[in-house]
Amino acid sequence: MRLLVIDDDPKFRTYISAGLRESGVECETAEDGQAALDVLQKNERSFDLILLDVMMPKRDGWEVLMDLREKGRETPVIFVTARDAVEERVKGLQLGADDYIIKPFAFAELLARVEAVVRRRKALLPIEYGDLKLDLATRAVWRGGRSIDPRVSSCSRPCGASTSIPRRTSSTYTLRACARSWRRMPAH
Repeated sequence: MRLLVIDDDPKFRTYISAGLRESGVECETAEDGQAALDVLQKNERSFDLILLDVMMPKRDGWEVLMDLREKGRETPVIFVTARDAVEERVKGLQLGADDYIIKPFAFAELLARVEAVVRRRKALLPIEYGDLKLDLATRAVWRGGRSIDPRVSSCSRPCGASTSIPRRTSSTYTLRACARSWRRMPAH
């Protein structure tokens, strides 16, 4: 696992990065928001998670997170900050953070939160079965490289044919059941 620790306090960066390394986690650090964005631009998509402080010079944590999400980067983010007001925590989560932990905290709790966020994200990795691909995070579906709207119960084809997906009594479809239904549909 590879993390980016973004905080303007050098003692905190040293403490956290040393603890992460002792726990077998590779990490890199940045001293402010702008330095973090520079690191992320050079190492795009190479971090499993970002630990992000809110109050920093140059660009604060809110701005960094907004910039990442606006660019379509979905790297998980945990805010690690002394800002403890409920409004602050809500703001961080609404901006797209995956978690929010208030300083001071026990290192074991931080490590557990990191592992939980990474575990949840990995559970949402795209699933492939034959030519069917499901992206659980974005709820996108592809068959043979073509996008399918997963909200419809039948698929209209340019030739006018329509094949219905069988209705289930449960709202849950297994991947195999969907693939069997879609495999019977004519591909164009």
